[in-house]
Amino acid sequence: MSLRLALLLLLLGTSPQTMSQSPSVVPPSASPAANDPVAALFIAVISLQVSKVESLLDSRVDPNAVSALSQGVPPLGSALRYASPHLNTESDRRKARKIMELLMRHGADPSLPGPSDYGPPRTLREYAKHVGVERELEKLERRYRR
Repeated sequence: MSLRLALLLLLLGTSPQTMSQSPSVVPPSASPAANDPVAALFIAVISLQVSKVESLLDSRVDPNAVSALSQGVPPLGSALRYASPHLNTESDRRKARKIMELLMRHGADPSLPGPSDYGPPRTLREYAKHVGVERELEKLERRYRR
């Protein structure tokens, strides 16, 4: 289990005992996203689980939906943050870019409001510029323009 996911589960009230039963897998019933596909998508994005993101999107989870877990930030906003060349390892950036592509292919909207952790809320396009992935997002917008 990734450190990000473990911290998120602890913040949401999952007991450490449940998580320690199997250090690599949290039982589905213990996950806050067990019955919430939007929360499951958010968790898959922030834990960079490309195949899980793809599976959820293929099952028609809205790529623009937000949950209480995501604090109002669409999944693309989280993917943009993890794709930043300033914040993560190359391996994580590759996974995040693949997730960006999956989200865009399934209809993610870069004109939605993005994270407000760097000042007033901005669109996801503006946020992409702020975190250094504007070109990647522009390429995806051209490829998947609807």
